[in-house]
Amino acid sequence: MGSASYTLGMCELWFAEGVHDSSSKKQFRFFGNIVAGEVTPDITYLDHYKCIEGDRRKDKTVAVTKSVSIPFTFDEISEENIKDFMYALDTSAAKKSSVLQKVNVPIEGRAILRLKTNVGQDFSYTIPKCALKADGGLSFNAEDWMTGKFVIEVLNTSTYSVPDATSYKAPYGYVDTNLDASLVVDACESGWVKGPVTTATEVQVSHTATPHYAGSAALKVVVATYWNYDSAGVVATNCLAYKTITATNITPYTFLEFQVRASRDFTASTLYIGVESTATPIGVPLDYVPLDAITTTKQWETQTLPIRNRSAGLTAVRCIALYGTSKIDSALATSIQTVWIDNVRCVK
Repeated sequence: MGSASYTLGMCELWFAEGVHDSSSKKQFRFFGNIVAGEVTPDITYLDHYKCIEGDRRKDKTVAVTKSVSIPFTFDEISEENIKDFMYALDTSAAKKSSVLQKVNVPIEGRAILRLKTNVGQDFSYTIPKCALKADGGLSFNAEDWMTGKFVIEVLNTSTYSVPDATSYKAPYGYVDTNLDASLVVDACESGWVKGPVTTATEVQVSHTATPHYAGSAALKVVVATYWNYDSAGVVATNCLAYKTITATNITPYTFLEFQVRASRDFTASTLYIGVESTATPIGVPLDYVPLDAITTTKQWETQTLPIRNRSAGLTAVRCIALYGTSKIDSALATSIQTVWIDNVRCVK
């Protein structure tokens, strides 16, 4: 025996509406700080006894029901957490949602549980189908932080296989304990070019040694005026910059991780990183992830973002691209906004 596997830490949880298939477009969202949680396999057994000379002796036991649930407590009282807890549906009024009006109740989707710790064993649990339910009350306590409770109930799906091992079915998802494995998608040293846009104004793409995070250079994208589009959304005409890469299989990986910095703040989901099986951006990317808010301007920060859907043919990615949304920021109409990206990797 040894102490190497003793583990200390708390999990991270992501959830997205929609089951794990190629038609799903919903992005994962992060529940924030989890203060308590557990993974609970629950199996009900049926025992058989034979009677011999007046006593009963168990000679067989079988499992008749199997389930897995993840009850957890959160303390980030965010807009998304409150809406899901109250099963509230967005209305046309900003920040106002109708309580108990969600059609999809419980909220079905898919989830990722991840434990990365400095003490003990790292692992992730990929859940292709599950139901998110409020679990108890939203507590008010003047002497402690406000908390709420959810439970993720894992659902069976006969169609899901372990990525990059399609002969291995995983009806309740799978656990990966090899989280140290990673793949460099692009080091951002060279080769990026301006996106195939028709209405963008003054977008400049280059590589710069100062600043850079790793290697000898980083991707630099300058938006010199208000970024305007033919149409909204993450599509080829909204591509700021892209690079054609050698065909790369990213299906074994759960997250895109990279370093980013900016000359001014960006709100969440203003920028996206997308991947394509074609050499250049064509239409909607095969898969894309929205960047978190960038608020630590002029400093490098690491973002680790869940890949939306690994069943969407990500075995031969040939293009990686940076996209804007239909409106970056109206305050930038006469300003220069610079974004640097470096060291794009896939991690588990």
